[in-house]
Amino acid sequence: MLKSSFENKITKLILKYRKNGYNEYQIKLALIRQHYPSNIIHDLLAKAKAPEKKEHHFNLVYTLIVIILIIPLLTFTSFKLFTPKYEPCSNIFCFLAVSNNCGKAIYTQEIEGTVFLLKTSNCELIKQVKEISSNEPQEIKSLLKDKSMKCKYNKNELPEELITSVSKSLEYCDGELKDIILSIKDQL
Repeated sequence: MLKSSFENKITKLILKYRKNGYNEYQIKLALIRQHYPSNIIHDLLAKAKAPEKKEHHFNLVYTLIVIILIIPLLTFTSFKLFTPKYEPCSNIFCFLAVSNNCGKAIYTQEIEGTVFLLKTSNCELIKQVKEISSNEPQEIKSLLKDKSMKCKYNKNELPEELITSVSKSLEYCDGELKDIILSIKDQL
């Protein structure tokens, strides 16, 4: 009876190790390290059955379901993580403070009835026309609507005129909006 109880204990350990993914060599080595006799281990390894295939099939199906559910979650999460987050500024002082530190900020500035969307990130300012003053002729409105320019500047050296003026400090900028502004200035 003692031998049977001893063998049952080893058999249970073998099945447990197999269920945890250990191969026969690893199981034998683990049991020998626990001072179980190698001849009994060898005999019981041959007799003990491996877990049924159904469990593996269930684990495979379960794993696939988890993967199918996690991939969209990871995609959404990584999109959120890598999407730049701009600090919304409600006044020019906030925007200048964040911009001069080369941070990410967004601000809407009105200059003489024309509304500009300003975004800054990594010492680069994007200035885009969102709305044109009702005082401007239709030709100018069509020409400027949604046009933008990028302006590069050094840390702590953002010219305030880029934000407060339509046509000053354009030497820092490139883009369609700059070209149109210079063209209009030349015609005046």
